[in-house]
Amino acid sequence: MIYSGLVSVTFRKLTPGEIVSLVVKSGLQGIEWGGDIHVPHGNIVCAREVCNLTEANGLKVAAYGSYYNVGCEDEQAFTFEQVLETAIALHAPTIRVWAGNRGSNEANPIWWDRVINESRRIAALAATVGITVSYEYHGNTLTDTSESACRLLKNVGHSNMGSYWQPTKGLTVESQLDELKQVMPWLSNIHVSLYRQCTVPVS
Repeated sequence: MIYSGLVSVTFRKLTPGEIVSLVVKSGLQGIEWGGDIHVPHGNIVCAREVCNLTEANGLKVAAYGSYYNVGCEDEQAFTFEQVLETAIALHAPTIRVWAGNRGSNEANPIWWDRVINESRRIAALAATVGITVSYEYHGNTLTDTSESACRLLKNVGHSNMGSYWQPTKGLTVESQLDELKQVMPWLSNIHVSLYRQCTVPVS
């Protein structure tokens, strides 16, 4: 099922209530809540409150944008288990993660294996509670190109691991469509953005 939504970190300075109000007024259908500001990792009370607020206004929780870097747990202040617990309380159907913290052209075989093995672990863990895991399609990670993203997903080989996609700046429309077609077998969400300065009234 395809439906439209907003990534909450688009408006980091707004409260969850203000974001819900904007989404309702805009006619969108869902919200991907971010773990860095609006629904912090491990804050179960906050996750439940934001979930209730979202659903009470007729909206879907589209995903949990965790900002968890796969393969980098030792460098982060939170674990995937905390992320998963928060996603459960939020009623998020999928958790967005980053495929490491370095680009595919900088990654050696040891790093590839580390990200692959960790991906399998978190995909299996999330599967036990019916939540999927999806890579952010982004620079400075192993999903910085369609070729690298497909290589990673094929090597992980877990049915519970998918991928987002977003347009790559500087490419032609034809090249972007070709990228999208390559990751289509694993596609879970599409991120699009409009870069322009604007002022949005909250009330």
